[in-house]
Amino acid sequence: KKKIEILKFVPTLNLNGLKNLNRKKYNLNSEYLYTPNQFWPHKNHEILIKCANELKKRNYYIQFVLSGDNSINKEYFEHFIQKIKKLNLTKYFNYVGMIPNKDVSKLIFNSKAVINPSLFEGWNTGVEEAKILKKKTLLSDIMVHREQASKNSFFFKKKNHKQLAKIIINLKKDKRI
Repeated sequence: KKKIEILKFVPTLNLNGLKNLNRKKYNLNSEYLYTPNQFWPHKNHEILIKCANELKKRNYYIQFVLSGDNSINKEYFEHFIQKIKKLNLTKYFNYVGMIPNKDVSKLIFNSKAVINPSLFEGWNTGVEEAKILKKKTLLSDIMVHREQASKNSFFFKKKNHKQLAKIIINLKKDKRI
């Protein structure tokens, strides 16, 4: 019999200067939620638009900061941007584009929480980085996210924008902030 060992994926992070985030460079508000995902339909950015619209109806504002490659599925990205404009949600969204990895870590560290709304996923690096940095994660309720979860994870049904909005509003009340 051979002994089986499981090697867990751990991303490499540069922990130097995490607090030194240039907010002006990325046009960041004092509080924001961060989604570091590529723009593919299965990443479920659509729920963020619906969530922002729900927050707007409830007179609650927070900035959604997104990064990632928008060139891999230009049509999807353009649809996303047009929908934001159509619903007059531009102030809720800040797309910062492809950014250096060191800045991804800084954006995670300085965020209110990291959101991964994926419909399905492999093993998400952004979630792992958030865990290392002890950040809250707002995760779609899919099996892999349950496996990746930390004590700072909050789950929402993957197509339930109202549930996500409620979690965001309740973040201020959570004693683990």
